[in-house]
Amino acid sequence: MTAQKSTPREWAVAFPRTLRHLAEEAAAHPNASDKEKKVLREAVEQLDMSSERLANIFAAHDALLMGDDWREPFDPDSPIHLAIALAAAFTIGGRVISNPIVGQARAAHARQKRELESKKIDAVILRHAERLWAQNATAPNSAGFTAAEIIDAVNRELPRPLKKRALESRLHKHMMSRTIR
Repeated sequence: MTAQKSTPREWAVAFPRTLRHLAEEAAAHPNASDKEKKVLREAVEQLDMSSERLANIFAAHDALLMGDDWREPFDPDSPIHLAIALAAAFTIGGRVISNPIVGQARAAHARQKRELESKKIDAVILRHAERLWAQNATAPNSAGFTAAEIIDAVNRELPRPLKKRALESRLHKHMMSRTIR
């Protein structure tokens, strides 16, 4: 038994239903934020309204072809309804359908953001460490000593405090790169 192929019209009716179902499932997910739920609800409403208007265009076309009397007036806003339906479908699809390319782009963006934050943290650490080293030339040249001396000042400038071991690790990496040069 072979599967019956759907017509373009059947697909056009089923596709918005599928998107609606996906959006409702995504909005019901416990990790969905209120903002995400709102965006999905609005997109579903737009898709429903526009799909209904587009279905009327199909019906009018059929009536015209069949020679039937179509009593509803022509809808001059049809292109607008099509654009709204497409935008709503794009919004829903972009939020509920996994896309590896978008996932890679998001991961790259998150990585760049972490690297930038790390560089800012390193700049704060180095500013305090270099000030200590300039003031106290006889201070031991160790990451542990430096971290113990500057940890409070560094943590006052950071959004999240560093533990002493993390500060030592960053200082050690910097100190190693200075001796290699």
